[in-house]
Amino acid sequence: MRNRFQAGYALAEVLLATVVVSISVVELSKALSNLNRVAIVASAIAKAGNQADMLMQKIMSERFDENIYNNYSLDLDGTNDHVVANGYKGISGKNARTVELWFRVDNDDLGSAPYGLVYWGEEDYCRRWRIELQGSSGSLYPSVDLNNASVRPSSTNIITDESWHHIAVTAESTGRSSDVQIYFDGELLDTVTSDPNWCIDYNTGNLADVTIGAGYGAWSGGSYRYFGGQIKEVRIWNYVRTDDDIRASYEGSKISNPASNSSLVLYYKMDESKGDLVFDKSGNCAHGRLVGGVDWLVEGWTQNLGAESEVGVDDYDDVDDFHLDSIVDTAFTGLGSRVMVKYVSVNPETWVISNASEGVLTNYKQVTVKVGLPGVPDSVRLDAIMAADVSQYGDITIFPYGE
Repeated sequence: MRNRFQAGYALAEVLLATVVVSISVVELSKALSNLNRVAIVASAIAKAGNQADMLMQKIMSERFDENIYNNYSLDLDGTNDHVVANGYKGISGKNARTVELWFRVDNDDLGSAPYGLVYWGEEDYCRRWRIELQGSSGSLYPSVDLNNASVRPSSTNIITDESWHHIAVTAESTGRSSDVQIYFDGELLDTVTSDPNWCIDYNTGNLADVTIGAGYGAWSGGSYRYFGGQIKEVRIWNYVRTDDDIRASYEGSKISNPASNSSLVLYYKMDESKGDLVFDKSGNCAHGRLVGGVDWLVEGWTQNLGAESEVGVDDYDDVDDFHLDSIVDTAFTGLGSRVMVKYVSVNPETWVISNASEGVLTNYKQVTVKVGLPGVPDSVRLDAIMAADVSQYGDITIFPYGE
């Protein structure tokens, strides 16, 4: 028998030790590989989580709902409701201007004509600037009263319903009444000037604050005449907008950054939906004061989820514009996201969430963001509920994202 001290055993032990070491290296390599994979996955999860959170914050910063023409407006009773832009006198003298707004007549609330839409200036010859509706219930037309002369359409049968309409008035810097033009629903109207010899040139005064929903005149020794119905999207520009510009406004064009647009001198979007102020979105900040118990009106939400007229993420202005979007983060993570939005029913006491019945629009939307992990079928998912009360603006509540 050979003993363990013979040379053959030494070689065998060395070989055995080599095998053991090799196995240990293999196991260590697997362990390191697993650790490396865990680290990569953890890093991917962290990136996906951050991306989902950033995207969710962007989505939840948008409005609950906003149609191509926003759903918010002021409801004026035709008796004494109006808005006063405290301290803002409008565009005076012969300076160029454009005034635009949306309105909807409520025949039940119309009093005595004319019905003032926008007014400023002063009560002296050719010193007034009053955009109004003339005529009788069921057959109205827009007019611009300059005091002792007015510009109106050659046809007086313009407004015969209670639908939303867009009106725009432009005036060149010539100061001639014959250069005042009126647009109705995006189209230029043929106009005539009453008593043109009295007011060949106008020179708008700067005494009265800009007033929306009423116009001052010499009736009964001096009083206001009020508009009955709804008004929204009042815009005053310090230049003459083109036919294409006005047509685009009628078709729902939005102002991406009104505060930085020096040509926009007043912008009452009228989307506050509560309170006693109308905020001027232009850089002038000429906020309006509600007078006479004006009511806010909010109409139905968008039925079809998804982008309306917007062409990309930067143009989105409500939550559901992101619905079914696939968004890739090209700046940082390179990961792709998927967004889903749906109406849900929420118990306000227990916060139990259930799917809304088909065709039912509720005050709650659920937003889901999924960010896929590379190389695996898994994803990071965040859910959030956006809630809005009847006003849908002032009390929007953003609830914490899902676990």
